[in-house]
Amino acid sequence: MPQCFHSNILDDYINYHTGFDSPPDLPDNVKKIAAELKKVNLEFRELGESVTEIETIPSYYSSIFKGKVTPDFETYISGKDREGKENYAVDAGLLITWEELGERVIFWENFIKKYPNSSLIKKVKDDYNTYLSDYLFGMDKTSTYERYGKQPGKLYDENREEFNRIIKKYPNSNVAKKAKDLMILFDAGTPVEQIHKLINVD
Repeated sequence: MPQCFHSNILDDYINYHTGFDSPPDLPDNVKKIAAELKKVNLEFRELGESVTEIETIPSYYSSIFKGKVTPDFETYISGKDREGKENYAVDAGLLITWEELGERVIFWENFIKKYPNSSLIKKVKDDYNTYLSDYLFGMDKTSTYERYGKQPGKLYDENREEFNRIIKKYPNSNVAKKAKDLMILFDAGTPVEQIHKLINVD
């Protein structure tokens, strides 16, 4: 880390914006730090909710390891680099679309099927289950169903549409099966706590 780096820069980074959706207008000292970070393939990454972190530049690891590791590692690295191009979530709120999340679930499900004996399999399964749970049930601030209000326990229309999309596109996938079961349980008025147990994402 450059010696000129100060801990308050990440906290103040949001204040460098001069307008909505405008690129940050960085002070000279922060521009210097950004340039130093870039030399070692790091960058400032705004995650939302006024949170900024320092992350590896997407595609960095793929550029290093492509053709130099086993196919499972290369697939894993390329998948992670691709996902790293977008912020996933912040403060219990999803930042990518439901369709993008569904495609991530499929990608890692296919990895598990193709490389069941990979040394990465435990890590991949953990990530897969997290994505699958988020896809089916959502997060605290971006749920797939109404948690409060007039119709608690009702699936949102956009999520139902997304579940139907993934069922049609990947009918034999595990996520398609679970999405079907989930919709049936919600439509039957099954308590949400019971649905979590019956769907059993772990």
